[in-house]
Amino acid sequence: GGHRDREAFEHIVGVSLGGWARMRFRPLPLSKKKNDILSLELEARSAYIMQGDIRWRWQHSVAETRTHRWSITFRTLPKNIKP
Repeated sequence: GGHRDREAFEHIVGVSLGGWARMRFRPLPLSKKKNDILSLELEARSAYIMQGDIRWRWQHSVAETRTHRWSITFRTLPKNIKP
């Protein structure tokens, strides 16, 4: 389902493996207008980064796929937070 990653993480980087997928973005607060939804096709072996407005002001989701797909996600902590 649609979500925004926890606020403790600053940048979100994903690597998409296997088949392709469609990632969807909806602005927050959630809009019911279809024209407000942005889609990005993630090709096999592609990478993406979420930062700035798309990270903080949009919710994202990945639509179901018919082929196997794996996603490896990396998240960074802000410099002022120590692990």
